[in-house]
Amino acid sequence: MGRLLVQCWRIHAWDARFRRCIRDGFSAGSYCRSLQPSPHWERTLARDSNHREAIYNLAQALKDVDAARAREYRERFVALHAERLDTDRVGTPWNFALAAAKREDWQRAFGLFRQALEACGDCLARGQIHKNFGIIYGQSVDYAAAERELEFARELLPNDEGIRQALQVVQRSARDAH
Repeated sequence: MGRLLVQCWRIHAWDARFRRCIRDGFSAGSYCRSLQPSPHWERTLARDSNHREAIYNLAQALKDVDAARAREYRERFVALHAERLDTDRVGTPWNFALAAAKREDWQRAFGLFRQALEACGDCLARGQIHKNFGIIYGQSVDYAAAERELEFARELLPNDEGIRQALQVVQRSARDAH
């Protein structure tokens, strides 16, 4: 507690509430403990390590008390925010591609799927994008492209039963078309 008291004095000596607390007989340590982050944020992070609100609030609560830990939480928050932006960059064209396919606007759908794949890179959604791309190719009656995309999807998601079923449907449809 001694280190916390010294640190608290250095940081909060200018604070009128801090001086009043000392003057009225409260210890500087009790004042600094009141500045510690609420333990429920740390319990929240124990349950969900990517809980954005808890990470942000811990960064804010610790900035005057423990700058190093505050910086760690701030960096985690920034990384989660960047990851969310990446997800949005992939999800937006993906969703528009599905909507275009529903309208049977195949060329627009295919272009948007390509955009989603490009934005995705090696993201976790890549297998699902290839799966949807393959299914849409199948609906557009381009069975060779459908099979190719579904094979990519199967490599990425080998246990996905939907991919296996879609491949069977595409292969059967290709045989029936000839």
